[in-house]
Amino acid sequence: MKTIIVIVLCILFCPSLKTQDERPSEIICSIAGNVWVSTYKVNVSEKPDGCDVISMSQYSFDMHNGIDNHIPESDKGVLRALNKANKVVYTQLGFIYNYDWPSIFVPKDEEQYKKVIIGPLVNFLNFYKISGLLLNIRWIYDVMDNFPQKISTFISQVKQQVKHKIVFGLVVDAMTYGSFNNTTGFDFTITNKVLDIYLIDYTHLNNFCDSEVKNYGMTPVNSPSPNLTSMEQVTSAVTSSKMDDSKIYAMLKGYVRIPDDQPTIIDKLITSYSVYCSTHTKNSSLWCQNPSQLLFDQVNIFKSYLISDYRTKFSHKDRQI
Repeated sequence: MKTIIVIVLCILFCPSLKTQDERPSEIICSIAGNVWVSTYKVNVSEKPDGCDVISMSQYSFDMHNGIDNHIPESDKGVLRALNKANKVVYTQLGFIYNYDWPSIFVPKDEEQYKKVIIGPLVNFLNFYKISGLLLNIRWIYDVMDNFPQKISTFISQVKQQVKHKIVFGLVVDAMTYGSFNNTTGFDFTITNKVLDIYLIDYTHLNNFCDSEVKNYGMTPVNSPSPNLTSMEQVTSAVTSSKMDDSKIYAMLKGYVRIPDDQPTIIDKLITSYSVYCSTHTKNSSLWCQNPSQLLFDQVNIFKSYLISDYRTKFSHKDRQI
């Protein structure tokens, strides 16, 4: 039976799940960083005491401008502060503009690859003592031939050169759940050997705001409409896949969706629950969100798959979960 660990990014602080005797509980707190447009200013001293891991920013291969500058300067300052404070830090690895994983996993010039790709990345991981790297791939199917093996080789290369222990995770879009059992499309038994985390990203499910989403919520547990993908559909596919059952995490939606025909906030059609709860206008009444009861129901669907010791800082039936 699979164990799913849930991380709610940007809004909530959640510990990882554990089976009763296998895994220590931990809380992963996410800070978006300037790879995500935000007016929030990070103050490391304000970090909640319960955070075991800080996840922030992204090392982007296509953000360099001809020099070794793959993350925003402001994020570097936060990373330095977290490092100085001896915090455990994870960050994502990916692209901002054009996803081109073949250029990373199948280099045409080995010497140039070591100098331009692997070298700067390893230097970054060593300098900031990054404890975890999440490969922000998401759509893992039809990328290239032998993709699982290419990922495994890349991870092994990096691990060999990093001077400290580092965790590697693979971000997988939940929208691809229909292919999870297709070992021809992606063989998880290969990546199980090198990955520490499979982070199933539920945030893109039903990524729109209409009357049905407004009525049922953005990520309903069951499927009240054929137009909406449910948590049940994805969770069933994940737990029956070949992913290592001790390495499965889930990223739930922690934001509010604005209808396409409504004014954006900082050029985005999503916003935080804090903004939603403090805004009372005719427009905000049209925004879509997951009601509090649905958030509790999402907990229960994982429990129905024999998930144990699930905690989210919520109180449900007078019990902390």
